[in-house]
Amino acid sequence: MLYGRGALVPKGKVPGLREIERFCVEFVMDRRRALSAESGGGTNLANQKRAVTAPELPAPVAPLSHGIEAGPFIFVSGQVPRDSATGSVPEGIDAQARVVLQNVERVLRAAGCSLADVVKVTAHLADLADRDAFNAVYRELMPEPHPARTMVGSQLGAILVEVDVIAFRP
Repeated sequence: MLYGRGALVPKGKVPGLREIERFCVEFVMDRRRALSAESGGGTNLANQKRAVTAPELPAPVAPLSHGIEAGPFIFVSGQVPRDSATGSVPEGIDAQARVVLQNVERVLRAAGCSLADVVKVTAHLADLADRDAFNAVYRELMPEPHPARTMVGSQLGAILVEVDVIAFRP
């Protein structure tokens, strides 16, 4: 039997779309209420979401935050290889990868985390032929166990690499 407030379907009868939809909506609402009761308040992620700003980094020029803290997760926006002290972009994939990962670390630090807390990395390379050089810097700076990672070729304009991450803070 498919149960729900006002949605009772006898055994042997195939539920219609309305019964299924009503059951699903009620299930979700019941689950939200249960989670809310367990957490002592709202489970709305908007109530738990806050911007993370790294004071060493310039303010973003696009409508985005350096990072977002949502529950136990920190979502770091794609960081580019702009040196925080000089505002310049270094030459070469090695130097750019190093600056990008340092910028990621600055955002994580502002959220009370470190590179050791990263669980997912997305690396965008302007040229996938730079993969080995990027990996060399990544191995040096990213602590083990290495996070899950995706590397893609992207049109990045005048830069060679951009990295965004997700960190977990228990």
